[in-house]
Amino acid sequence: MGIIARRWARQARQGLLRELSGAIAYCEDRSLATMSAPTISGWTVHQHLEHLWRSDTAIVGWLEDVRDGTAETDGPGMTVPGTVVMWLGMIPRGKGRAPESTKPAAGELEEIVAGFRALRDDVEGLGAAMNRLASATTTWRHPLLGCYTAAQWLRFAHIHHVHHRRIIEEILAA
Repeated sequence: MGIIARRWARQARQGLLRELSGAIAYCEDRSLATMSAPTISGWTVHQHLEHLWRSDTAIVGWLEDVRDGTAETDGPGMTVPGTVVMWLGMIPRGKGRAPESTKPAAGELEEIVAGFRALRDDVEGLGAAMNRLASATTTWRHPLLGCYTAAQWLRFAHIHHVHHRRIIEEILAA
C-alpha cells in the first residue's frame, strides 16, 4: 500500500487544494449562498459549504496531529462502504448522513470563507510532511466508513469535496 498511499496522498492533497479554492470562490459570490433546489438537495449552497468547512476542519486538524506525532489510533479497518468509496473515488448520492458535528449550524459566510482560507494554508503546510502522512498507520474512525489512515483521509476529503461541488453545480443549474 506504500506506493498507492503516497500517490493518493499527493494527488488528493493537490485535488483538495483546488477544491478549497473553488469553495472559497463560491463563498465569495454571496448571491449563490441562498440558492437551493429541493429536488436536488435539502440544503442550500451555503449549507453545503458550511458542512464541507466543518468536516475539513476536523480532518485537517487530525492530519496535523498525525504529522506532529500526537494522533492516537482508533483501530483497524474500513467498512465495505468505506472500501468502495476509496476505490471508486466517489460517494454515492443519498446514501449517507452527515455526522452531527459537521451539520450546518447557520454559520456566517464570512467565518466560513475565512475558515476555508485557513484550511487551504494548513493543507499547503502539510506538503513537507507527505511522506510521513502517506506512511502513517494511525487511523481515525469515520462514523459510516470505518477507520482511515492519513493518506486515506486526504483522499476522502478530496472525494467529499467533489461530491458536494457536483451537488452545488446541480443546484446552481436548476
